[in-house]
Amino acid sequence: MAKKPTIDFPIENTRFGFIYGPAHVERTCDDKRTGVFIGILTKREQMQIRVTPGGRISVYSHDHR
Repeated sequence: MAKKPTIDFPIENTRFGFIYGPAHVERTCDDKRTGVFIGILTKREQMQIRVTPGGRISVYSHDHR
């Protein structure tokens, strides 16, 4: 049986998140009223994820073209 190839990206912790391979993930904002915003940034695209205090999730994306 053939082994699955593994990709071993280095992980680097930052002040508000981490860098994992080509992705930079960090908490961009938090507030008791609006919730938490988490950003994912690559060379080509970025995404914002908002989690409200009630648990709802909203996703916003933007490409860098």
